[in-house]
Amino acid sequence: MTTYREDFLDYIKSADRAVVPGLLVCIAVTLLSFLLTRGTLWDGGGALLPHDLFVDNPVFALLAKIGPIVLALVICLFINCKLFDAGGSYAGKYLLRIAIILMGARVTADVLMSASASGLVIILAVLAMTIVLAVVLGKKFGHNWETSALTGTGNGICGVSATLSVAPVIKADQKYVHAVVGVISLLGIVGVFLIPAIAFGVGMTDAQAEVFIGGTLHEIGNVIPAADLYTAISGGEDVGALSLAYKMIRVAMLVVVASVFGWLWCRRQEAVHASCPADRVKAKVQGF
Repeated sequence: MTTYREDFLDYIKSADRAVVPGLLVCIAVTLLSFLLTRGTLWDGGGALLPHDLFVDNPVFALLAKIGPIVLALVICLFINCKLFDAGGSYAGKYLLRIAIILMGARVTADVLMSASASGLVIILAVLAMTIVLAVVLGKKFGHNWETSALTGTGNGICGVSATLSVAPVIKADQKYVHAVVGVISLLGIVGVFLIPAIAFGVGMTDAQAEVFIGGTLHEIGNVIPAADLYTAISGGEDVGALSLAYKMIRVAMLVVVASVFGWLWCRRQEAVHASCPADRVKAKVQGF
């Protein structure tokens, strides 16, 4: 597992030229999404499309409700070119982390104070239940322990980041890591559209939707568009900030869960080898 110094050097080092095409596509999709949903190229920027267009035209009115993040996600589902792989991966690994930090800035003290005690209990209970069920069901269906642990951690906490953080702690085989990352990524994309639809369909209040969205979607990058989509279809107040706050509570539990799995892995090794390997990787607090 890399140190924070190594992570920082990765952020600032010059990217390989191979990432340029993919980065340009990411930028183009971002600008196009803002233009088609907001009439501008960035928040607070000058209007390039008339405001009336998003009221009178049914297509643009729908795009405005969907929002730029969801539209960008939909557009990228249809972009599959090997030339763009390097840039897309670079943006997902580095730029997305910076975006997460900036989104986290939305979670102010006032927002955290508005989180309910019952909501916090539900968040932690769902997190624990997700991990336990993944391990139990994995054993029942004959999957190895490492895969079950990674699946539970990824779905319960923060998706791919949690999976990649716990994998070296339990020395998981890379083929299992790749399989779990693929499944988690697919579930996240589906959840962006499914979770808001369920919240609206069963008539949840905004407060209930905040807990539901923040407590079920595992990627922070899924929580924001899902919250925006729910706000659009419900016509209520913005639920994004508090949904993100609940999600950050799950992220904060990563080091605890990773440490527990590290301890369990040692116990499993001791049962076989009578000792825990000296080179065991320790869990690292996730700075973002």
